[in-house]
Amino acid sequence: MDIQINLLPHHPKRFNFTVKNLEYLSKIKKEHKSRIKLNIYTDKNISSWKLVSDDLNNKGIKSSLINRGGYLPKIHDAVNTDCKYSCSIDEDVLMSEHSWNSLIENLHVLDDENVLLLSPLITNGIPTTELFIESFFNENEKEKIFEMFNNTFIPNLWGVDYSKLNNNDKKWNKEVFYDKVKNLNHYYKGIHPIRVSKENQMYIVNEIHKNKDKFLSPQKYKILIKDLPYFCNNVFFIKTDIWKNVIQDKSLFRDSFDEVPLNIYKEKTGKKFAFLDGSYALHMAFNTLGSKDQSEIENFCYQHFL
Repeated sequence: MDIQINLLPHHPKRFNFTVKNLEYLSKIKKEHKSRIKLNIYTDKNISSWKLVSDDLNNKGIKSSLINRGGYLPKIHDAVNTDCKYSCSIDEDVLMSEHSWNSLIENLHVLDDENVLLLSPLITNGIPTTELFIESFFNENEKEKIFEMFNNTFIPNLWGVDYSKLNNNDKKWNKEVFYDKVKNLNHYYKGIHPIRVSKENQMYIVNEIHKNKDKFLSPQKYKILIKDLPYFCNNVFFIKTDIWKNVIQDKSLFRDSFDEVPLNIYKEKTGKKFAFLDGSYALHMAFNTLGSKDQSEIENFCYQHFL
């Protein structure tokens, strides 16, 4: 086995949504199943997760339940493996078996020394949301959501002054926006109109619901290599030795998560991000909305995607 998938459950209310994602994973091609092992890292809801793990093993997905709390302890454990490739995935992400298959079939892009990680097009991801919108939506839908982005006010968060990001053009210009993000004098660059607006996030999940068959169907896949300033790591694949080097370099850390270290490492090394067009991943909602708005979007997803 040369691929490990590290699932990071956190909140019991998302259990059924996460299990749905694992159901799709269990439908991947047989030859891919033989390459992967799944680590479920949790210290909550142990008995229920044990049943899920057993079921996956019966379906040909080698699965282990690892009882461990705390985000970084889970990641430090995950990088200690002989698997060449690693995947980190949060509990609030949903991908079809076709997205899983396509990502596994394109892991060779990580053998390029200029590439840091491989990601699907995460629906509200930073910086994948524009890539997803351009790939998935029709012209009228694209125009509407980009107008929403352009009219969204980004407040100051996490002690960072984001005011310069609100000097928008008449139309949404992602190149201008990401250039401004790149020049922020702070390590928290995971900011975007999608992250702070319930309206933006709800619109996308609602439109995906209307076109759920398309979202869950196989697509034409294409690797996109992008030099963008920041990646929010809801789900990604990476060569394990690189991930391990990042995690063990304390100089890269600014908080208790691995997102900032990965991005600082990217800046220092000049590596780029690889995204797989056609491989769609639904991330329900960002917690920056506040618990009430986040829960409203998540409840919509529970209702329409389970």
